[in-house]
Amino acid sequence: VQKLFQEVNVLYWAKSLLKLTYDFINSAVTSSVDCPPFYIPHVCFVKAGLALSYTGHPQSNSKGPSTCAIFLVEELIPGRSENFTKFIHNSSAVSLLDLGESGYDLTVFFSFMQHVQYVKTGGLALILDFHGTSTNL
Repeated sequence: VQKLFQEVNVLYWAKSLLKLTYDFINSAVTSSVDCPPFYIPHVCFVKAGLALSYTGHPQSNSKGPSTCAIFLVEELIPGRSENFTKFIHNSSAVSLLDLGESGYDLTVFFSFMQHVQYVKTGGLALILDFHGTSTNL
């Protein structure tokens, strides 16, 4: 149970770090006189949450119904499982994909995101283990 709550909490913070990064990018783009000469990917984390199932009867020491099951539910990523890619390993900011390989540009962007997050949080937090599809992490 505790691990499921931790997993959802980590996802909450990861989404906040992702927003921090895009806020930084948007600020830089709007303050510039020229458009960036490159494409800026737009990625997101899958939506997830906890589903709790309750018994209809309270335990003897409880005023309300008791939890009988907890499930982590996640958004279904469309497509086939072959499209699932590990872009960057959590031990290095170096791309796991080779130059020219599909998704390589995303790994460069993810490395940039890690740098922004590290700097903006004073080294306290950054997303390390990027994996998913080209749009859903």
